Amino acid sequence: MVFLSKAYAVAVLAVTLAAPAQSFARDLTDAERDRIAQLVELELRDAETAIFEWPKVELPESGADFVEYCGWVNGKNAYGAYAGFVSFSVWLVIQDGAIRSIQIPSGPGSGGVPSLDAVCVEQGFGRS
Repeated sequence: MVFLSKAYAVAVLAVTLAAPAQSFARDLTDAERDRIAQLVELELRDAETAIFEWPKVELPESGADFVEYCGWVNGKNAYGAYAGFVSFSVWLVIQDGAIRSIQIPSGPGSGGVPSLDAVCVEQGFGRS
């Protein structure tokens, strides 16, 4: 009988640990968008003319975590023409459902890299 109780406890623990964390999707706040834009614009030739697309962010409701967030930016090239949307990626440091800080994953040079497109689409950040 004791064996059955331990087995039941292990099964409950396994199911609890395997259950996905509760999360919710929301739009970024203006302040969050501004901070992300400041980081991404460091890599753009003409930052003032950048056009951003902002998908919803999926945040865990509790605990602390890093969340990768992808968005899209269209900036002007050396000829003054828009070059087309490319993805950018930032890390959001989350604590208890709120964004506490925003970081470029690998430092300057990682924002707006076309090779990120496949990674961002794979994570559910496809363009509309």
